[in-house]
Amino acid sequence: MRNGWLLNLVLLVIASLLILLVIFTPGLEKAAPEQPSLTELNAKQVKRIRIEQESKEAIELVKDALGTWQITLPLTLEANDFRVNSILELLSTKRYKKLDELQLVTPKTKVTFDNLTVALGTTSPVDETQRYVQIDQAVYLVTDTFYEFMTGDAVKFVSLSILGKNPKITELHTPNYHLISENGTWKLLENKEENVETGADTLNAMIDNWQHAQAISVNSYQDSPLQGEVLLQFGDRALKFQIISIAPEFILALPDKKVQYQLANHQVEKLLHLPIKKAAVTPPTSTEEIIAPTDEPPAEEALTEPVDPNIYLEKEDEDAENIDDGDVVTAPPPPTETAPPPEVITQPVPGTSMQQ
Repeated sequence: MRNGWLLNLVLLVIASLLILLVIFTPGLEKAAPEQPSLTELNAKQVKRIRIEQESKEAIELVKDALGTWQITLPLTLEANDFRVNSILELLSTKRYKKLDELQLVTPKTKVTFDNLTVALGTTSPVDETQRYVQIDQAVYLVTDTFYEFMTGDAVKFVSLSILGKNPKITELHTPNYHLISENGTWKLLENKEENVETGADTLNAMIDNWQHAQAISVNSYQDSPLQGEVLLQFGDRALKFQIISIAPEFILALPDKKVQYQLANHQVEKLLHLPIKKAAVTPPTSTEEIIAPTDEPPAEEALTEPVDPNIYLEKEDEDAENIDDGDVVTAPPPPTETAPPPEVITQPVPGTSMQQ
């Protein structure tokens, strides 16, 4: 009985300690509720954006049936997805603080997402990374990661892809070559360059270069001397570029669209010229001389047998005994390692005779 009472007391003390531990331990407090998004509008459902700035033309963007954003005012070109998506991030941002009893007197910019209008004011005098934003009658101080994408001329909203998304080229005519698609196969109708590749793989690569060509920047069109034209056909739709500069900058312009694209200099070769044929590769030659085989057997080297020098000494003593004092004897040359010993020649002196 007593042991059971003690056990209950111990359990009660342990439970109390655990409760105190939970209450007073840092980091175990109940998490604060998550900040809701600035608006309830889903960015993926937005179909139209209108941007109004002080002293500038209004810019309108519309999402087409394929989900691609198009500029409809004041230009008619495909829009830059990155810039548009950066603007749409404002709708779902959670980095803001609501300010009560404040109004924006003169908004710098107004952006309308479908039917929701957001007015943007100046930055906070305390923190320039925070900007005042008004939605309906409520004012917020929002972390500014979007304003720079809302400002500027309409040309800044143009896509860097000079032909847009998934262009279906059916004909390409440049100053140097002319290609046309027939039954899915590219054919070369004209070529003004020499020593260039004209195979099927090359022609397909040239079309691919144009379909994926990206500009470094897009600017307003400036009238310049014409250096050539490029005509592209997309079924029943045509697009004509003016070549207004090749060096030091490569610039293609669309005067009717009031824009011009600056491309990287290496794009000149990829877009305007067929690739030069590669030089034939010659097999490496050996540094050793190659001797052609013949029917004649190889010449045998002369063999030289060693000569004993004592043979010459014995010969000289024998000759000395058979020669008178008046005889003239030509001494043999010293022996060599490579030549056989010469014969000893003895000539009698006139008027004398050999004595035995």
